[in-house]
Amino acid sequence: MSTFGTLFRVTTYGESHCASVGAIIDGCPPGLPLVAQDVQTQLSRRRPGQSNLTTPRDEKDLVHLQSGIEHGVTLGTPIGLLVRNEDQRPKDYSETDLYPRPSHADWTYLEKYGVKASSGGGRSSARETIGRVAAGAIAEKYLKLAYGIEIVAFVSSVGKVSLPSAVSPPSQVPEGEDDVVEDALSPEFVELLRTVTREKVDAQPTRCPHAETSERMVKTASSSLLNADARIALSSGASWSSLAVGSSSS
Repeated sequence: MSTFGTLFRVTTYGESHCASVGAIIDGCPPGLPLVAQDVQTQLSRRRPGQSNLTTPRDEKDLVHLQSGIEHGVTLGTPIGLLVRNEDQRPKDYSETDLYPRPSHADWTYLEKYGVKASSGGGRSSARETIGRVAAGAIAEKYLKLAYGIEIVAFVSSVGKVSLPSAVSPPSQVPEGEDDVVEDALSPEFVELLRTVTREKVDAQPTRCPHAETSERMVKTASSSLLNADARIALSSGASWSSLAVGSSSS
């Protein structure tokens, strides 16, 4: 599914190594002050290569507003936005056209559609999230100006590492029982919610504002990446070796 939303409808487009990725946003009210920097701020936050935990792919992720805006104000018509893929490396994926990569969606796409993008993850690449982030930036600005709503999100767990119980939200609270929710929140977590800012979130490579937990997350993620590389190397080697032997003996 590439389109979601009802009143504010977003359609993302593009593959990992095609010319560009982006989105068409329909339903944004007219008269909203909007310039490229409003979107660029959020795209720069998700930009790859900011730490060793993310892809080393080198992309500037500069947004180009294509339609739906004039003189810095939305027109109420569809907003088109585009981000060029500058670090395209389709040749790096020449062998995956024959051998699907472990832990990727290559095989799933091939089985479902009978065809897949020959390079990168295609539509299953994290590049697809650019359109979602850009659309979210526009929706966020509208909510702030129209209703005074500000949004700050953060990572609370990675694998088995999570915020300590003293600053964790309740895992299960009966629906509709707001008083129970208030009682269940620890004073430490309430203080975290009261004081957390995007600056504090972005200061940590894991986007977890609790420094001690963030450090543990980094260690866990780094260890998982090393183990994953080892497993993929073994799996790929065994698979390719088997196929090569089969080809040579036939």
